Amino acid sequence: MIKFFLDRIRLPNKMFCFRRYETEENFDKEVRMHCFVVFLQNDKWYHFEHANSADRGIHEYSSLEEAIANITYRSDKEDIRELTMIPEVPSGLSSKEFNDYVNSFMLSTNIGYKNNL
Repeated sequence: MIKFFLDRIRLPNKMFCFRRYETEENFDKEVRMHCFVVFLQNDKWYHFEHANSADRGIHEYSSLEEAIANITYRSDKEDIRELTMIPEVPSGLSSKEFNDYVNSFMLSTNIGYKNNL
């Protein structure tokens, strides 16, 4: 919904999913996925967080790389996740279909993301 809104008001934005790679063999285990949207306004990147109550709010960053590094940081070194940029989310997908959709995109390793900072 956030991406839809930002597209509608014509703010440049990017949507990412930060997740542990889920396959057929491990899909029934705990899924760790957090999708988020960042948007550009006045030469700064912003992240509107709504799902994570500890980080709820609008956060400002000087660069996309800074935003991604901050949003994806995990102090738990065992919590290894991958970052993928996705263009949009088709409506009506089940959790499994959404997982398969996210997994169909290449990892976003060229945007400043560092695993387990």
